[in-house]
Formats: sequence, C-alpha cells, structure tokens
Amino acid sequence: MDVEIDRVLGIYSDPDRDPRFHVATIVYVAKASGQPKGGDDAMEANLYALIDLPLDKLVFDHRVIVEDYLKTCN
Repeated sequence: MDVEIDRVLGIYSDPDRDPRFHVATIVYVAKASGQPKGGDDAMEANLYALIDLPLDKLVFDHRVIVEDYLKTCN
C-alpha cells in the first residue's frame, strides 16, 4: 500500500493491555491507497468503512483507539 501520514493520533501503552507482554503503540492518521495484505503477523488484512467496522471484534484497546479517532472527526 502507498501511505501518506497526516498526523499522530496518540500513543497507547498499558502493561495490562495485552496479556502476553507490554505493548506500546503509536497510532497515525493517514491516507492510503492500494490493497492491504497479511504478512508474517496476520493471515489476512481487511479495509472497512467506519460504519461497517466490527467494533465488538476488536481486541485489547483497539476500540478505544477508534473512538479516539472518531472524536477528532467533528
């Protein structure tokens, strides 16, 4: 995919975020073109319109990240 980064949305870190290990994530807001594909960390990758995003299937604090993004869309 070709990606053009617009800005940093936030940095998310919590020792209890992922039960396997402590993870810190930097989240960027970006525009992208092309098709995503899975790599060594995922069998597949998908794009969703925000209205179709399956929020109930997001893991860890990913729903919070999406909600934080939506707050910036006003």
